[in-house]
Amino acid sequence: MKAAIYARYSSENQRPESIDDQIRACLEFAALRGCSVAPTHIYKDEAKSGALKDRPGLEALLTASRARQFEAVLVDDLSRLSRDNHFLLTLYADFRFNGVRIMSRADSLDSDDHHAKLGFQMRGIVNELYLDDLREKTLRGQKGQKARGFVVGESTYGYRSVPVGEMRVDRRGRPRPDGYRMVIEPVEAAVVQRIF
Repeated sequence: MKAAIYARYSSENQRPESIDDQIRACLEFAALRGCSVAPTHIYKDEAKSGALKDRPGLEALLTASRARQFEAVLVDDLSRLSRDNHFLLTLYADFRFNGVRIMSRADSLDSDDHHAKLGFQMRGIVNELYLDDLREKTLRGQKGQKARGFVVGESTYGYRSVPVGEMRVDRRGRPRPDGYRMVIEPVEAAVVQRIF
């Protein structure tokens, strides 16, 4: 059976190697399931949220599936396709309409299985709730940083962001300060003053 692979990671804070890891896992999964994957049918989106519908790699995958260039789409887990349950079910219907099955390695789901639709819906809800929870925790963290007098987000023209407080190494080995403060960038500030 001819198959395609779709891989995605969501933000610039994640490792780009995640794409390669997903593809490798899907290729191993394909071999176990008797699927062949042409290099031209490996689709990916880097630093794209699973909540987004407009992703170039996903669009290319859908276009190829509508042309019936393969019979299955392999993903490492369903959250790679979407973290929005409604959109995931729309993709499910679109692929099924085109005769393409979805096979999710980590979720052990195959859209050709008799009760797969229920599994897809349940997994889609869990993935969507994860995104809601992450959004809430991120906002809570940002509010906490603001309450401590730090800035969150990007620096604006005329300022630069400087680390403040004790530096700690995060779980990925990157140095992280307690927070950031904005200081005036003299050269840029002169331009802003001249404008005003």
